[in-house]
Amino acid sequence: MLVPPITVPAGAQVSIAPDGTVSAQVGDAPPEPIGQIELATFNNPEGLALAENGLATATPASGPPILNPPGAGGAGRLVSGHLEGSNVDMAAEIIAQKFETRIYAANAAVVRTADEMNREIIDLLA
Repeated sequence: MLVPPITVPAGAQVSIAPDGTVSAQVGDAPPEPIGQIELATFNNPEGLALAENGLATATPASGPPILNPPGAGGAGRLVSGHLEGSNVDMAAEIIAQKFETRIYAANAAVVRTADEMNREIIDLLA
């Protein structure tokens, strides 16, 4: 979310420079800067509160946002025209999930067998 928002002229081609400068080009005119993107860091990122649509909000635990231009103050880089890849190894996660499912099934079978044995003992003693 950009604060303040950047308004892009209708029909403009937008480009974002590594320093966060947003430029718009309408027709054959040269590109003109229309805004600046700053990136926020927090003293305690784990203290952020998760909000809707994948956003996070500052809390007293996270501290206030510290705004920096891209690439400065530990804010990370800004690369236009690229898609960020996931940092999750899907194959490893699926294998781990199958492993956990089998462990759960085995534990459920142990509980079920113990319950049946207790029922047999109670029937024999009754």
